[in-house]
Amino acid sequence: MIWWGNDIGKNRANCRNSDCGDKFKYTSPAGSFSANPFGLYDTAGNVREWIFDSWHKDYTNAPNDGRIWAEGADKSYRVLRHCH
Repeated sequence: MIWWGNDIGKNRANCRNSDCGDKFKYTSPAGSFSANPFGLYDTAGNVREWIFDSWHKDYTNAPNDGRIWAEGADKSYRVLRHCH
């Protein structure tokens, strides 16, 4: 869920392949889209996060203290999280 609702909409965030209707080929400059109700900019989109954790099918028994989650993992795959 995004702060404005469940639908990504148009021209609210920077997304892959311009799925959000933005005009940017890659990342967008800070403050390119409207602020949220708290006055914060850039809280959605513009990010892909490569994390060190190996692939798990779900979050069962995942550490909740920021540690790398390597135990019981398929180490042939890594996780890439894409924020809309």
